[in-house]
Amino acid sequence: MNREYEFQVGLEFKSLSQFKEAVKEHALLNGRDIRFRKNDKVRCRVVCKGRKGKCKWICFASKVGGSDCFRINTLNGKHTCGKNYSGRLASSSWISKKIANNISRGEEMKLAKVIQTIQDKYMANISVGKVYWARRKAREEVHRQPIQQYAKLRDYCAEILRANPRFSLSILVDRPSLTHQPRFMRMYMCLDVVKKGF
Repeated sequence: MNREYEFQVGLEFKSLSQFKEAVKEHALLNGRDIRFRKNDKVRCRVVCKGRKGKCKWICFASKVGGSDCFRINTLNGKHTCGKNYSGRLASSSWISKKIANNISRGEEMKLAKVIQTIQDKYMANISVGKVYWARRKAREEVHRQPIQQYAKLRDYCAEILRANPRFSLSILVDRPSLTHQPRFMRMYMCLDVVKKGF
């Protein structure tokens, strides 16, 4: 999404959360302070808080019958207020999602660099404290991903052995003591067809 993007009546979203994320992203890109006024399982009304709540911008989406999709039914896309750089919508969770790719690539993200990265794209002033927690969440998430993948390794091996009983498979883990979690070291796999070929 970019700053020039405009919502239209009839636009559909897969879920309520996708609709809310899109509206929030659009507001942060364009420096608008929005509020989710009516927000339940079947409808969502979003208004602009600009000019002390007197801005005419409004977006209303409701659930499409029989599905989880949400469709924009009402839209007044013209703001009658000025830009707002408060960054209230930029939560630490939202910021952490925006910088997670940079951290997973191994970039050292100093707080000033995170603030600059967000402010280069979005019209939002964000505090150092919020950025600190966002960076911490992003690092934890990036660190958690490999752990979750290795946790699935035993299930993967069990499924391979179920499908191919003559398959040779061995997993070596490092566990200094029983109080420590096992840590993956290496894995050996040999297909039955390969064994017969020798």
